[in-house]
Amino acid sequence: VRVAGVDDGHTTPDDPGAKPTSPYLLRGNVNADGAALPGVAVLLQGEGATVGDVTDSSGNYSIATVGGEYVLSVSKPFYDFAPPVQTFTNLKQALDGVNFTASRQKRTIYGVALDDGGQPVPNVEMTLTSSAVATMKSITDATGAFSFVELPAGFAYAVTPGTHKIFTFTPQTIDQLSATTNLTLRGVRRTYSISGRVTNQSAGLANTVVTLQQTGATSISDA
Repeated sequence: VRVAGVDDGHTTPDDPGAKPTSPYLLRGNVNADGAALPGVAVLLQGEGATVGDVTDSSGNYSIATVGGEYVLSVSKPFYDFAPPVQTFTNLKQALDGVNFTASRQKRTIYGVALDDGGQPVPNVEMTLTSSAVATMKSITDATGAFSFVELPAGFAYAVTPGTHKIFTFTPQTIDQLSATTNLTLRGVRRTYSISGRVTNQSAGLANTVVTLQQTGATSISDA
């Protein structure tokens, strides 16, 4: 394909369908909450080819291409972008300031605390910890349910149940919160001892049968 030019003082016409071949530079920046966002994949697709770049530590990228029609897109796990894509119907010059704004996606952790019989356990304090958010607390309701909402996606989280007089619960960890997550915490019943002394006018009374009515357990007093 020949593009119009000058040869020996004579102008040569374009071949049909010819396009300028000089490279044009697309440059821009990607930020999230006003801060540079590195590691964003930037792809320019069109004219039968795909070229790309990855934003640097300052959130900047640059892509060289020829004129034509293109779609520019950006992507990074756990982020949404505005605009999602940018379209160029007739790229014929270098462009600067082709920017995108990113926002971190949010997820929810919810769950239920159950006893050893599968029944809900209310009033259990759940504590959420993560490097992504300040410590959060949620108390199980009458159905044993708890939830933590609007959590930044992609981070690790830990849910630690508080002390309960009847049941113990095992803390739960999520290595990477990639989707809304449902937790079921099953309690293990605590065991306690009841002890005392049977007396008759301050003297110990041996061989007395002591019955615990709730369970039917029995014990015989010693001397």
